[in-house]
Amino acid sequence: KIKPLIQDLELAWAAYYVPKQAISIDERMVAFKGRIGIKQYIKDKPTKWGFKLWILADSDNGYTYKFQVYTGKRHTKSTNGLGYDVVFDLMKDFLKQGYHLYCDNFYSSPKLFRDLLENGCFSTGTVRENRIGFPKGLRNSLPKTADRGTSRWFREGKLLFVKWKDTKDVSVMTTYSKATGTNTVQRKRKENGVFVTHNVNIPPPIKDYNEHMGGVDLSDQLIQYYQVLRKSKKWWKKLFFHLIDLAVVNSYLIYKSTGKCIS
Repeated sequence: KIKPLIQDLELAWAAYYVPKQAISIDERMVAFKGRIGIKQYIKDKPTKWGFKLWILADSDNGYTYKFQVYTGKRHTKSTNGLGYDVVFDLMKDFLKQGYHLYCDNFYSSPKLFRDLLENGCFSTGTVRENRIGFPKGLRNSLPKTADRGTSRWFREGKLLFVKWKDTKDVSVMTTYSKATGTNTVQRKRKENGVFVTHNVNIPPPIKDYNEHMGGVDLSDQLIQYYQVLRKSKKWWKKLFFHLIDLAVVNSYLIYKSTGKCIS
């Protein structure tokens, strides 16, 4: 019922705005607790029950460029996995143009990042250590006695793997950044019963990821300010109201970036 509206909105969003180099892909939940087969549950999200959307957004301002509604398990088995297919489906308009994609460990895989690089797109993201192609030498945890900020890295061609010690080990991979740098972040440590702030070294790929991964979260934040979402027992109305919210936020971001109203 709302597919024609989705197609019209995506055409308009693509026509009036060109994202900056850094873009990100993440999930979003649209709240709904009625009975329908495509309803999902994600325990780590503030909205746990509802429709799951794959979102491609500008990392700088949260502009939603494209999205997909997850409709459940596919009947045909994917060759490279669901995350791989979602990324290439959403990124097909951005290949061969030098964009830089940020994504979390649900999507990230060595094969995905290599294929994106071959198609003219850089990528950075956290990665699960049990992914096929992850270096075996990095799977071992960093020593418990290692200082916060300790890092270990491994390079395979143009693909870089980095493991960094914060409150816990963090693993990322990238086809863009170098392994080491002079950047630091502030962390507190208890000394003699008093918390003292220290500067801790942070590898460039993790710093870039922290700065540019929040595009979808920023869009969620803007939607919450003046959302039109209403209670409804009809599933398609929930998605319809969410589309209106997206259109309003994107219109505001276009107005803000150009300084003039676009009719």
